[in-house]
Parts: sequence; C-alpha cells; structure tokens
Amino acid sequence: MIELAKKVLYCLQMMELICWVTDFIPGDFQKRVVARYVLVYLDSFFKFAGELKNQIDRNTIGISKQKIKKNSQNINKLQHDDYESFYSKIRDKLAAHRKDLSIVELVEVWNEIDNTTVKVFVQDAIDIYKSMGELNSIIPRFISSPDLANLELQERLNDLFNEPIQIEISSDNLAPTRQNTIYALASNELQERVFQIVSISKTLFYIIKLENTFIVGQDTHRLWKVMVILDIFNFIDNIYPRAERYKIKSLLEICQESQLRGYSILNAAYNSRDILREDKFRQIRNKIAAHVEVKKETSIAELLAELDSIDINEIHDEIFIPADKSLEQWCNADITNRMLCINTSPVIGVTEVEDLGGYKPYS
Repeated sequence: MIELAKKVLYCLQMMELICWVTDFIPGDFQKRVVARYVLVYLDSFFKFAGELKNQIDRNTIGISKQKIKKNSQNINKLQHDDYESFYSKIRDKLAAHRKDLSIVELVEVWNEIDNTTVKVFVQDAIDIYKSMGELNSIIPRFISSPDLANLELQERLNDLFNEPIQIEISSDNLAPTRQNTIYALASNELQERVFQIVSISKTLFYIIKLENTFIVGQDTHRLWKVMVILDIFNFIDNIYPRAERYKIKSLLEICQESQLRGYSILNAAYNSRDILREDKFRQIRNKIAAHVEVKKETSIAELLAELDSIDINEIHDEIFIPADKSLEQWCNADITNRMLCINTSPVIGVTEVEDLGGYKPYS
C-alpha cells in the first residue's frame, strides 16, 4: 500500500508543479504547451487512486465505510464525470499522443487547457488524496515538490520573456489558436498529416528552449525530460508507421498510397532507424512519461532513477534529428511539399491579422 501511495503522491506533486511553473510562463500558447501535461499525470493518478482506496478499505481496522464510500464517489466524479467526459482528449490526442481531430474540435480542445481547469483538477485530486490519508496513517502526507521552494529555479522562471509580437505565417494545425498568425486550413489527408507534424515540431522546439530553466530543479528537470520524450515520439509516430491500434496513418503511408514524390526519402529514413535505441526510449516513455508503471514490483524510486539516468541528447540526436532531416528532405523534394512545411515565418508588410474566433486567453 505504501508504494502505491508513493506513486499517487508523485503524480500529484508533478501536477501541482506544472501549475506552478505555468504561472511564470509568458504567452497563452506557451502556457498550454506545458499545462497539457497535467492531464497526463492525472490519467496516471486515476489508475492508482481507486486501488489505493480499495487497499485502505481492506487493510484498515475500524475504518468508516461512509468515508470510503465518499472517497469512491469523489474519485468517480472527477474521473468519469469531469475528466473522461471531455478532458481525456487533451491527454490522449494533444499530449501523451498526437492524434487526429477535426479543426473545430482541435481548437476547442486546445483552448480548454486553461488556468482554471487545470488548477481545479489538481486541487480536487490533492483533496482526494488527503482524505485517504485521514483514513490510514501509513499514507504519506501530501507535500509539494521541493522545486517550489527552489530560489534559483524561481529566478530563472522569472527571467522567461515573451517574444516580441509580430505577424507570422505557419502551417501547424494549432496556428488558429494564436494571435497575429496567418494560417491555412487542411483540405486533404496529406495536408492534415503535415500540419500536425509541423505543430508537434513547434511545441517540441519550445520545450527544448526551456532546458536551461528547468534543469536547475530535480522535478522540473524530470518534467522537461518527459515533455521532450513524448513530443519526440509523437513526431516520429506521425511520420512513420506504427501499430494499427494507434489509428494514425503516417506521412510515409500517405505518400506511399498516393505515389507522391519524396516517398523514397521517407522510406529510406524509416528503414535505417536505430530500432534498438528507439525501443529503449519507448519503454521509458511507456513506464514513466506517458504513464507511470502500474506493476507493483516496480517502485517509483526505480522508475525515477531510470528517468534521471537517461541522456536526452541521445534521443534528440539519434532519434529525432534523423526523422527531422528526412522530413526536411521530403519538404524540399517538391515545391508543393515545401509550401506545406512552413514553421512560423515572419511576415513583412502586414500589420494586423483578424481573429476568426480561434484564440482564447489562458485564464
């Protein structure tokens, strides 16, 4: 029971930490890039919280059945009524994975990542954990991540600045949610896939820029690694084929079916991938990034030690860079492809872009 409680506590600490960090980040889009990971840890929290409640019920003498029932009701409400009814899409399609949504639904779901929503989820989950702790003294009390008191981290977060406002053009599929951005709407399967890949690339590049800030805190450094790992695999899983159950038709498959110029470039890169290295990092992704390992024999300390030991440069240089280069070569193989791969370029001579309803403040 104690190890299960530690995994629950870890998820809660990371959720609270993300909320705290997001308060420092300038820019509505950038805040959402980071805040979406609250839903990743919330999903793992649900996988453990119900079982922890059951173990408390089985292993606690003189426990109040009414309080256990109340705990169960609170977990079910948060999970089924609030999270799974809508917000699980953020975790499943915009964070742990990047899966297809219609442009209308994509804008709606992305804009639902806001300050009020994530903080309500975090506080409700913490309250549930605290109420379970009142039923059994073995449950560790809730404490915040030590990073919240890290003065050097706070100084670096305070130094984050918003880039100067300028008119940009971008083909990423989240461009409609940003101010001062000119964008195109996808009209076919190829455009939808490329616009999504460009979008993942944009969020990944922003996360990578946070390294010098996040590295000074133990948990923020772990969070940074998790964010990089997830977006790198989202990137390559939209370019190259994966298992059928993921239901993403990759760029390579689309090009193959349509006999598009540049298919051979992607196919050669796909066949030359370092499969062993990719599998090694994908296992880490599955155990302590997209999920927290549910196996009882694997402790949270072991999982975090594995996360701490990895070198992000390895996955970036040996997995992401080859895929990114193959995409760049594919883009340059045809002028049509090149026009689809515009990743935020400044526009000269335009002073204003009309908001068509896609932008929503992070509040």
